Amino acid sequence: MKNLNMPSLINQVEKEEQTKKDFLVDTKSMLIGTENSVSCISIPEGRYRKTFVLNDTARQQMAARLNIPLPFAERLRTEEPALFDRTFNTLLHRKNEQRLMRTSGGDTCRAYLSQNYKILDNDEFLRTVLPILSLNPNLMLQEAFLSGTHLQLSLTVEENDKYVRPGDAVKYGVVLVNSEVGLASLSLSSFIYRLVCSNGLILPECNGTLRRIHLGRAASDISGSMGDRSIWREYSSAIKELVEGKRFDEIIVSMREAASNPLMKNTETLVEGIGKRFNLSKEEKAIITTQYEANADSSLWGLVNAVTETANEATTIPRRNDLQVIGGRLLTESHMLSTMAA
Repeated sequence: MKNLNMPSLINQVEKEEQTKKDFLVDTKSMLIGTENSVSCISIPEGRYRKTFVLNDTARQQMAARLNIPLPFAERLRTEEPALFDRTFNTLLHRKNEQRLMRTSGGDTCRAYLSQNYKILDNDEFLRTVLPILSLNPNLMLQEAFLSGTHLQLSLTVEENDKYVRPGDAVKYGVVLVNSEVGLASLSLSSFIYRLVCSNGLILPECNGTLRRIHLGRAASDISGSMGDRSIWREYSSAIKELVEGKRFDEIIVSMREAASNPLMKNTETLVEGIGKRFNLSKEEKAIITTQYEANADSSLWGLVNAVTETANEATTIPRRNDLQVIGGRLLTESHMLSTMAA
């Protein structure tokens, strides 16, 4: 993943916006077919039909809606494409419902969603966030990641650095997440950015958050925006309130306590414990172990940073976000951490 600067992010979002098109389609009129080993969906468009490639997200969402286990569906698709097509067409035509198809590039179906899905797109997201940045010179963009499924921004407040230990400064900020394809809520959470290693942690929901799922009333057409300006106004207000950092003093106390809290169990036991608790992969546990030992900091703060440093190695935005959240939970959920400390 590439950490984008703001001009690059704006340019990419604007380019994507130009190729996006949405369709409300009755499942009885959909046809699944395989062309050159690629699964496609054909839908009516005026007097003709239009065909789109089903990407990974759309196939996953369609399989879930039809109650077909994804591993089975993917095996059918690769080994028996004719049976895959026949199975999906049969079940789609039995559904007799309208679905929202989100497309891009003129040839790709990027999402298969409920007609109740509320469109909260990245261009509107930026229209909400950019005025806040322009009016607040103390806000700085630290991270900006954009993929076909997620957008995540991390902003810090530049005027209020605090020290966990001498030489170990942190900044307070906010992290903002959106997904145009139904894989995440529009959300806002408190964020802590550690300067010494350029990694961050996201504080759990009890420490400040806003989350709005993409659901509303069923849409009868998509001729206009299905977004809701009241949600964007609420989101703007929540950002302005959260960046005030009213709880930063309380948070820094927790960090200093973590830095003075030695974890007496060995590295393997600690990492296996959090790995089991948070369903970490073998590769993630290996990176955490390496980071924890390399930092030579056996405190709870050292363990938290080993996890958030591992987030920098994540290959997807959701997993990066997950690992930053795990770091925040390790910091704040003392009842869970007590089993790791002496």
